[in-house]
Amino acid sequence: MKGQQFGTLLAVVGLLVLNIFGFGVFTLFAENRGEFQLSLGEILSQLAPAATAVAAVFVVLGAVLRGTWRSRYIAVLLFAGVMTYLHGNLLVWDTGVLDGSQLDFSNTTALAIDSALWLIGLVLVFRFAASLAKQAGFIAMCLLVLQAAGVAIRSPDAGVSAQDQGSITYPPELATLSRTQNVLHIVLDGFQADFFRELLELDPDLAARFEGFTYFSNALTSSAVTYLSVPAFLSGKVFTNEQKISQYQAETLGGENLLTALDQGGYEVDMATPVWWNEKTDAMDHYYRIPTPYLDYPKALASTAWFLLDLSLFRQAPFFLKPPIYDDQSWLTSGLLSSDPSMQFQHFSHTAFLRDLTQGLAVADRQEPVYKSIHLISPHAPLVTLEDCNAAGAALADERKHHLWQSRCLLTDLVGLLDRLRELGVYQSSLIVIHADHGSSASFTMQRGDGLTIDSTESELNLWGAPLPLMLIKRPGASGPLAESEAPVMLTDLPATVAAELGLPAAFPGESMFDLDPQSIRERVYYFSYVHRNDAAAKDFFDFFESYVVRGNVYDETSWSRGSSAEADVLADRQPYRWGEQIRFGQLGNSKLYQVSGWSRSTGEHVTWTEGPVAELSLDLPETGQTIGLVADANPYLAPPKMTVQNVRVIVNGEAVGSWQFSEPGFQIAKVDVPASIIGRQSPVKLRFEFPDARSPSSLGTGKDLRELGLAFRKLSLVSNADASAETGGQRGEQ
Repeated sequence: MKGQQFGTLLAVVGLLVLNIFGFGVFTLFAENRGEFQLSLGEILSQLAPAATAVAAVFVVLGAVLRGTWRSRYIAVLLFAGVMTYLHGNLLVWDTGVLDGSQLDFSNTTALAIDSALWLIGLVLVFRFAASLAKQAGFIAMCLLVLQAAGVAIRSPDAGVSAQDQGSITYPPELATLSRTQNVLHIVLDGFQADFFRELLELDPDLAARFEGFTYFSNALTSSAVTYLSVPAFLSGKVFTNEQKISQYQAETLGGENLLTALDQGGYEVDMATPVWWNEKTDAMDHYYRIPTPYLDYPKALASTAWFLLDLSLFRQAPFFLKPPIYDDQSWLTSGLLSSDPSMQFQHFSHTAFLRDLTQGLAVADRQEPVYKSIHLISPHAPLVTLEDCNAAGAALADERKHHLWQSRCLLTDLVGLLDRLRELGVYQSSLIVIHADHGSSASFTMQRGDGLTIDSTESELNLWGAPLPLMLIKRPGASGPLAESEAPVMLTDLPATVAAELGLPAAFPGESMFDLDPQSIRERVYYFSYVHRNDAAAKDFFDFFESYVVRGNVYDETSWSRGSSAEADVLADRQPYRWGEQIRFGQLGNSKLYQVSGWSRSTGEHVTWTEGPVAELSLDLPETGQTIGLVADANPYLAPPKMTVQNVRVIVNGEAVGSWQFSEPGFQIAKVDVPASIIGRQSPVKLRFEFPDARSPSSLGTGKDLRELGLAFRKLSLVSNADASAETGGQRGEQ
């Protein structure tokens, strides 16, 4: 084999292998730097032997081929290298967020484009293999140099070496307790309050394990977004979307809060947290990021590296290969990633950490009283445990029983921690706070005004369990059976409660939970948004924020009412709308200029699904003296025979203008008239679509998608009546 041909072979093999093992892994690492506690160098070093072996196989195979077969082989390798580059950098189709929810592979446009590119490309490659082989080395080197330059420009912080800095193994002080005074503050992410009651009913012996505790069953969180609820329950200050998210976090996590009050009060503060934004501050004496996977260093490095390689392969594969590669998250439990692949799920990693910490707990001669904050991402979805607490092998459907299984499995390990405190003789003297930052996505039972009970999703406000966090507190010296209080508490009362129990001089918003009268009517507010938390974090604000006001017990339907709705004060300049302009949805559309809340992440080029019971648009419109036709091109979510009708209420500037009823699948035109008096009433104009029938495929048992779907919008416009009549073409009138 001639030297030039060998150089060409090395170049095309290097392009393909480095795309997957190198540049692809680099891109994922750089875009998600806060998720990793290992350095990029460590990860790439772990993958280097496998990359070398794969490259060697390709090179040897190319070396033994002769004549036209070698030319075709080089041309195919070049084509694969070019296509993985395109898929990894340009044709990056959005399939959703890898957070346990079902990925969306319904993008037929992406499927068609990728299939056509690969089919036509391979035909051309074999047709012009000889010519391509001659230019392959140059093309491959150009792409390698281009990507290498990108790496040099975007190179992330090398990161902290887990091996050198001990970021995999928790600091020993985290397991040591004071002989005098201890405060244990344990956050169980996503533990819904009513699950605890149900578990008590299923296991009568469970209550005895929580001796001295008070169960605050009527608790409410201020937000179901962890990066908002954690600062709220540490500071007592609620995020209301009147400032940027980063500013709010800086003022709460970086300002005066429960941790600073404890530090100033002479406590040693130990923190174990899984979230990268909850960084170490001067108030913390010992800090630990709970890693996922939770393994010893060699296993954690191997698991993380192979997981990133899987993601790289998924990202650079054509669309028609993505579903089998993903395989409903079975890649996380395939056995290739680590000795215990279930550790890729935070639930298993964090319960493993909890067991390790429990086993290592000991009383030491720490000079100051000790406060320990431990935040576990469990029983938060994805739901990955079977009834016997073993790994399910993949994410389970979003059903109440699966939430209950995971919650019960977590409590088993938590009870082990409480028993260990008893063994050490510090249980009774300690202040122990166990609570969630928010509830889960499961519904709960509500009592109607007539005394009957209903499912919360069937209430007028279509409620779910996210506002209802578990709240358990054992006061120092408390004993006796588990007590229950229906006092109207908020998570934001926590700093005031802890300060009162420990005699700290700090003043916090809220009240001590033990001072609240269970019979009192206290107005509490829960804030939420249908804007995805990741999208809001990227923008640093929520486009639209809404609220529920609770006056009474959270399980009483009559206690709930819809509060204020407001656009963010920090919104960027809005694009004006012109009469008759088509608002186009999907990745290639312009609808994001007008979307406020209730819209799913666009995974298709021309379609966006509504998500939840409400979807809203906001448009700056010129005044008009005539009735306007609102014309929509949309496809309803129907799942016969379980759901055969999708009803839609159309509200403009707070006034109902009509309704649509869809009973046939497929895209269709729907129209409603909007009086001129409503259009000129305020600016911007708010278009609100309400979906009383919105349901998720998961809840209906027809799929794993957790989104509550209403309509898939393709186009929408506001036009004169004459234009609107022509545009509808008689397909569907106002219902």
